[in-house]
Amino acid sequence: MTAPISTGELNQFAKVSGTFAVWQGKQALADDFEIYFWNGTTVQPLTDNNYDDTLPQIYGQQVVWLGANGGKNDIFLAQVGLPGDVNLDGLVNIFDINLVSSHRNETGPVADANGDLIVNVFDINLISTNWTTGGATQVPEPTSLGLAVLGLEVTRFIGSRKLIRV
Repeated sequence: MTAPISTGELNQFAKVSGTFAVWQGKQALADDFEIYFWNGTTVQPLTDNNYDDTLPQIYGQQVVWLGANGGKNDIFLAQVGLPGDVNLDGLVNIFDINLVSSHRNETGPVADANGDLIVNVFDINLISTNWTTGGATQVPEPTSLGLAVLGLEVTRFIGSRKLIRV
């Protein structure tokens, strides 16, 4: 059975990317169109202003649309979803790092976590800043990892010393 995700008076121009969807809609008694976003679970308004927000497009986590106000047309861009979730699975984890690594030094929106259209170390930084716990993968904090390595080195050093009896 299929159920509507939105029931506004004038919903139109829906676009889909992965599990995300965007469209323009006009609610009852509203004077202008707004842009709405479906994250796979709930609907969120991306706009609520005096502009006529129309013609939304979505690619990955980037949504772009036209905003018209008093004869002036502006282009708007919004980042949707979790910051750093470049594979759009709802988690920011090692799989996002893998995708960025496989597209390293490329330009464009694929695997670009920070929106600068260049896939590089700054995308990895954004992913590490927004890491989500959950799923099967966990990454130790640098401090914990450093202590573990230090502990192994000390154990190796002590184990390599010879005991001399007099």
